[in-house]
Amino acid sequence: YVGADYIFQAQLESYQNPTHTLETGDCCDGVANAMGVCTDPCDNVFTFCIQESNATGSSLAKPSCPFLRRVSRVFQDNDDISFSEDLGSRVSNPLTFNKSGAWPVSLEY
Repeated sequence: YVGADYIFQAQLESYQNPTHTLETGDCCDGVANAMGVCTDPCDNVFTFCIQESNATGSSLAKPSCPFLRRVSRVFQDNDDISFSEDLGSRVSNPLTFNKSGAWPVSLEY
């Protein structure tokens, strides 16, 4: 637990996915060339969540994001992103969250 007045900020700089794959290893749009190489860039969207953690410190099974939930715009066919101050969908960069008092949280991105 943290007991204080504080500001949490996260600044996104860049994102790269040169293999054009999902976290499962599959091609983003299921498209691979004759050699099995993924060639179609992904449609990327970023979800940011600040939530409480349980007693063991791990995040809850189903995040509700009571403190902060932000979802960026879709970066269509783009696996080499340099982030600007505007992530779309009224999400600014850096992400900022102000809080005071106890704060039992886990941060996930």
